[in-house]
Amino acid sequence: QGLIRHFNAAANISTTYLILANFIYNSEGQTYPAIPKLFNKIYPIINHGDNWISVIHLDDLCSSILHLLNNNISEKIINLVDGKPIMQKDWIKMLSRVNLLPHPLPIPTAISNLLYGQAATTNLTNSAKLKNELLKSTNYWFKFPDYQAGLAKFLVNM
Repeated sequence: QGLIRHFNAAANISTTYLILANFIYNSEGQTYPAIPKLFNKIYPIINHGDNWISVIHLDDLCSSILHLLNNNISEKIINLVDGKPIMQKDWIKMLSRVNLLPHPLPIPTAISNLLYGQAATTNLTNSAKLKNELLKSTNYWFKFPDYQAGLAKFLVNM
């Protein structure tokens, strides 16, 4: 949020709170920040993975922030997420396939806290089905409206 406040101050607009997706990814299947991996580069499914997460393509994240700044749009809360929430376990399984990694392993929340810290565990286990309707109302449309479009070159053969 500090970065957004800095941009807002530079653009001389009132504070906008942006809710960013749990995961930002690119068309190569890389995530930012990287999802912590277990031994042998296996992605973990934290707890049962039944929580809903939101994702956004890196290109859409950057261009949507520029759109909001360039158009002096200031609302209380704007969700920067794609239009299709996904369960954590399905996201991790898909990333494992895309990155040609072994099948993900489930690990308890307590173990995740020890291995990766509470902040990473919280990010991986929060549940929210966020939508981007307010962003769309500003006449901004994502290049990749959902994760299937953003990872299309990998998902075609799966």
